[in-house]
Amino acid sequence: MKALKKRNLFWIIPLLILLIINFSGCLQMRDSDRKIAKKLAKKHLIARFHNYTKGTQTIHYWDISNPDKPIVLFVHGSPGSSMALMGIATDTFITANFMPVLVDRPGFGYSNFGHAESSFARQSELLDAVLKSYPNQRKILVGHSLGGPIIVKMAMDFPDEIDAIVILAGSIDPALEPYEWHRKPMSSKFIRWMIPKAFTASNDEILTTKAELTKMLPDWEKIKIPIIVIQGTKDGFVPKENADFAKRMAKKAQVKLRMLPGQSHFFPFTKPEIVMEELMLLR
Repeated sequence: MKALKKRNLFWIIPLLILLIINFSGCLQMRDSDRKIAKKLAKKHLIARFHNYTKGTQTIHYWDISNPDKPIVLFVHGSPGSSMALMGIATDTFITANFMPVLVDRPGFGYSNFGHAESSFARQSELLDAVLKSYPNQRKILVGHSLGGPIIVKMAMDFPDEIDAIVILAGSIDPALEPYEWHRKPMSSKFIRWMIPKAFTASNDEILTTKAELTKMLPDWEKIKIPIIVIQGTKDGFVPKENADFAKRMAKKAQVKLRMLPGQSHFFPFTKPEIVMEELMLLR
């Protein structure tokens, strides 16, 4: 009987913790416009917040105006939101030399929170509408983790609108996508209601990532703009061989690989100066 009670506690206690976290909202991985504005005010920066609706999707994004400089669209991974790459995007180097634009991808932040868009083509189309709101500036895309293949898809779909892409630890090779047994159970209606919405949205899009990357294989030859791939050699989430995949596939593009010995998946946050160095070359 005691062993049975202990076994029950083994499942009940983590379940209660998960439920408390879920309903408390502390894992939403987003900040309100008001909180972001307060943080930027400490840096003497002013953000402009935007929303646009297309069909059932509402996309939320914000920028720091610098109309004479190239646009840099920062695209976060999974889960995440526009605040994920805010540290780099609001660095004084970036705000002086570029116009940073940060977007909440579908299902995250304040873009239909909790309702993922599993189609990369649809995500590409929705984010392209953000770019179209800045018609007279050069455009550079920066994508981290799952944001990497999204910006690749945008470069395939809208080659005349984008000037360069920078892939940070991007999952782009379908053959390297891992099999994770827990993802399908997490998507079931019996379990997903207990999981924070940012993580259900993430799980939904990761479930189809391998298939979406496979669909993209014939279109790599459409990319003719410069591609910079930055990858840590100690990345525990995205195999470092993804970087070589870009070089093999984008045969009509100028591809630069920058491997970072000993760096993890999170080098954009721990070593942002590396990203800034590469962006300077694209200015």
